[in-house]
Amino acid sequence: MLDLLAEVEQHHRSGQWAQARAKAGQAVRLAGRLPDSARGRQLALTTWRTGAELLRVLGRYRAAERVLRHLIRQPRTGSAEGDLELALTFNGLGILYRYTGRGTEAEECYTRALSLFEDVEDPVGEATVQHNLAGLYFAAGQLDAAEQAVRRALDIRHAHTPEAAAEIAADSLCLAGVLAQAERLEAKTYAERALRFYRETYGPDHVEVGYCLQVLGHVAATVEGDRERARGLYEHALRTKKQTLGPEHPELLSTLLSLIDLSSGPARDELVAQARLVAAPLPDTHPLKQQCGPVVPDEGV
Repeated sequence: MLDLLAEVEQHHRSGQWAQARAKAGQAVRLAGRLPDSARGRQLALTTWRTGAELLRVLGRYRAAERVLRHLIRQPRTGSAEGDLELALTFNGLGILYRYTGRGTEAEECYTRALSLFEDVEDPVGEATVQHNLAGLYFAAGQLDAAEQAVRRALDIRHAHTPEAAAEIAADSLCLAGVLAQAERLEAKTYAERALRFYRETYGPDHVEVGYCLQVLGHVAATVEGDRERARGLYEHALRTKKQTLGPEHPELLSTLLSLIDLSSGPARDELVAQARLVAAPLPDTHPLKQQCGPVVPDEGV
């Protein structure tokens, strides 16, 4: 089972969603046949959490929330391993709440996760939560708090796991996004550093390449004042995201809105229509959805 979960993680990192989904489904089916022992129950919880996180990545937010909330309600053994798994579950639910615009609930989950990681003395987990808190503060426009959190994550990584290149690249990209929003040219250095890692490690079509291009587009548009270069970067980011996530994934929304700001006439109208379609499954309180105007009825995800 552990080997199977490792394969899910590997496919997840590389953006091979179909393979990850297939392996996760296999793992969930096997989890139902694990022995009724403390170890078996713990492994089942890990398996179901992994499946829920994949649902979230695929944009199936409601299904992911149902699973994660169910897992949090399950009885625990009180062991360090159980506390670690619970911390990971709270962290996963926090990410989900952030993606769906529920900032207060997300922060509560992150705070609980951080406390549990500190209790079991897991600095890697602490860095992960700091990274996610940075994303939450960023979404709320609290750029100073976001920068402090992600720099704290980077400090922990460099001190405890300097070999964790993928995690350091993710932190660098997060910091780049914060600095870009603050219109600081330093953002470009961090975004290009992350972009090199993702392209060299996973190839030019990885989803994180799209996120890097999004940040670089923002730098071009705001700091450098080069709207045409920004448009090209945003369009490249959108193509990459669509290729990896699908044409209606909620994570396309930020890029579509960026392109809308640079467009006019029929081209802008088409982008607005795309944005409204992508935003439809999100809660009406989601800040990005509110920028789209009226949307089609929510039929769920």
